[in-house]
Amino acid sequence: MSGWNSRRNTVWTSIGSLAGHLLASTITFVVLFTLGWLLSWYLSSLERLHTFEPESVARLERYWFGADVLLCGAATIASILRFIRDLLEG
Repeated sequence: MSGWNSRRNTVWTSIGSLAGHLLASTITFVVLFTLGWLLSWYLSSLERLHTFEPESVARLERYWFGADVLLCGAATIASILRFIRDLLEG
């Protein structure tokens, strides 16, 4: 019976670890989204004083979106891989 109990604790530990990584991924997304929104708001405020080229603003937004996708994707993939590794080791 202790083998089953040990295995059960490992599964719950892995699930807790996965939830933690998903939470970290969510927080990363929210922070980057908020920073992107603030940057957009700041640029629109500056544009009232001086007009920017539309291409440069669009390029900046694409880079920001790409960074957000890469960071959130990396955090999600890392959490999934850790979860699978923990299950296989347990």
